[in-house]
Amino acid sequence: MGDTGDLESGSKFTVGNVKSINYHIILGKILESLRLCQNEGLEWNLKFPSGNNHEVKFMFPLCYCVVDMKGARQICGMYDTGNVQRPCISCYCKKDDLHLKKSKICRPVIDLQMKKIISQQDLTLLQKNSQHPNQFNAFFDLDTGGWKYGIWGMCPSEILHQFYEGIVIYALDEFLRKCLTQTYRDNLEIGIKKLLSCIFDQSSKKNFPTGVFTVGVTTLSKMKGIEKFASIFYISLFLNTDISKTEYFAGEKEMKSVEKKHDLVLWKQLFETMCFYHDWLMKEKFSRVSLKGKHKKIAYFYGLFERLIKRSGKGIHTIPKFHELFHIIRNIEWHGPPTGYSTIITESNHRPVKSASKHTQRQIDSFSQQTAKRLFERNIIESTYNFVNTFAKDLYTRTTIKSRQHCSMNTNNIATSISNVYDNGGHLGLFYVAFNKKNDVVNFQSIPSSTESSVDVAIKNKNFQNSDLIAFFRNSIFNLLDQIGNKADKNQINIPCFTTLFRNGMKFRGHSRSNKSNYPDWAIFQWEYETKKNNSSITKLVPGKIITFIDFSKVTFQQKFKHLYPTEEIHVVIESFPTTPFESFNLNRPDSLSICAPTTLQHKNNKPFYYLVSINTIYDTALVVPNLGTKTFPEQVLYVFPRLYNEKSVSNTTPGNDEYEEDSTDDIQDLGGWSNKF
Repeated sequence: MGDTGDLESGSKFTVGNVKSINYHIILGKILESLRLCQNEGLEWNLKFPSGNNHEVKFMFPLCYCVVDMKGARQICGMYDTGNVQRPCISCYCKKDDLHLKKSKICRPVIDLQMKKIISQQDLTLLQKNSQHPNQFNAFFDLDTGGWKYGIWGMCPSEILHQFYEGIVIYALDEFLRKCLTQTYRDNLEIGIKKLLSCIFDQSSKKNFPTGVFTVGVTTLSKMKGIEKFASIFYISLFLNTDISKTEYFAGEKEMKSVEKKHDLVLWKQLFETMCFYHDWLMKEKFSRVSLKGKHKKIAYFYGLFERLIKRSGKGIHTIPKFHELFHIIRNIEWHGPPTGYSTIITESNHRPVKSASKHTQRQIDSFSQQTAKRLFERNIIESTYNFVNTFAKDLYTRTTIKSRQHCSMNTNNIATSISNVYDNGGHLGLFYVAFNKKNDVVNFQSIPSSTESSVDVAIKNKNFQNSDLIAFFRNSIFNLLDQIGNKADKNQINIPCFTTLFRNGMKFRGHSRSNKSNYPDWAIFQWEYETKKNNSSITKLVPGKIITFIDFSKVTFQQKFKHLYPTEEIHVVIESFPTTPFESFNLNRPDSLSICAPTTLQHKNNKPFYYLVSINTIYDTALVVPNLGTKTFPEQVLYVFPRLYNEKSVSNTTPGNDEYEEDSTDDIQDLGGWSNKF
């Protein structure tokens, strides 16, 4: 074990003391090469801009350690279990003071002071500071660049264990297990499944938290950390719907309990704040000036946890992970953005190894045999899986090629049309909208000039065919054409339509595409509005519901309508909001910030109002979900505010808000997105 040092006569080593000394002796051997590298440095000849070569010696001080809270205590030589008096690694906060918000409680540990306490070997004083009497800490001999806080100030809390596997779990467990009954949980699952089915075909889903949820959003034990965060997002959406205000989330009766209503409003605020906090924490850069005002928001955030997470009367006062919230600003100032010391990637890479190690026995006499046995079993399983998976892929490839060949023999003209490329993109899901002048009938076909309607093949979504949409095609498109008919049939014209558009690396799906969901893709479109000031116009961004895409390259419009629909551009039929829902940026009132807002599609005489616009007006994807349980406005939906705004646009950061129209671009960019709502 090595020399244990001169301790007080008659003192007894605890198991923890011995383990700590052994641990650091082993760690010292591992880090010896780093220590030697630090001592010697690296000499290098650098060519400066002046053209002169200079011999430079690079030094490699230790900046921080990427560890979880348990690992941090071990490398700091601290107590991990038992009578822990100082549960926080980097400050002198006592166990009973963890919940206090006063900054004086978080007095940081100074390297020289703590080393002096350890060198005195006063067990009473060491116990008071939760430190082992270990003078052989492997990090005491490493170069830290004169860092006065030592190893105790080099272990910042990171997002996986402090957030994903920490406060998120506590919040979800309290909400799902204590706040909701089984009936509420069951209906919550049903509601979120409906939301997920509506989001499934939307392109913007990749910009928001996602999870598999094979066993639902209320089964926490089967989720990864990042999926738990995704469940926070979807629960936030659900709590914004009208159905969440009804008894048992059933959508039939109004919720009777005033206390339950109030708690659900607070839970919604908490979950939405967690989304904003997460994205703020994951930013790649921070302005030091902006950090000064975040302490107040963290105190408000902590207050929501303190009020809602009761833990059968225990509260959160004894959990250091919540106390770490008050160290986040300091950690960012000391060590930079938390993304630089996140353990998400390393934990993901170690997951297979950890899973395999759980199956080994702890008995030392059979450890080697059991390890070899598990390794052999794992190799057999992996080799078998690879063989089966390769065979399945080969079978799928052969089947797919055969199917495509069979298709192309019957519809060569369709296959050729699909391969057309417009505006660096392509189209899928070809069908035709046909107009018969003689019968004044509009229908949809899979093959042009078909004698019979083949709509079942052409369009999967039966709800796509409605009298209002057909009237729009007749009145706003076919009646504007210069001539009707072609050589094959003087009374009929067929215009190609597409259900899916690929543009600028994004996929947009129309209402005509899917038979699984009646919820299509949404996009943000650029609208030009006339203003009274100087008779000028401004451009705003308004979300629209994509119906289908249409190609006018084979038709000719009347002269007076040619400026409306340029035939060299692909167009898209949409339903639109009157304007983009207003997004509040009142940062002084955190309770006023929301993740989405209710709105209703534009109607005219109680009928859907359609627009036909060029795909060049598509600005970005948009996420829109149904407002479950709404009775006053059946067409009402929830527009989810963008998670990250496009920095190219000034007005996009504050859609629908005229207050910021004349602000500078730099100021506007600081206002948009989830991260700036915290």
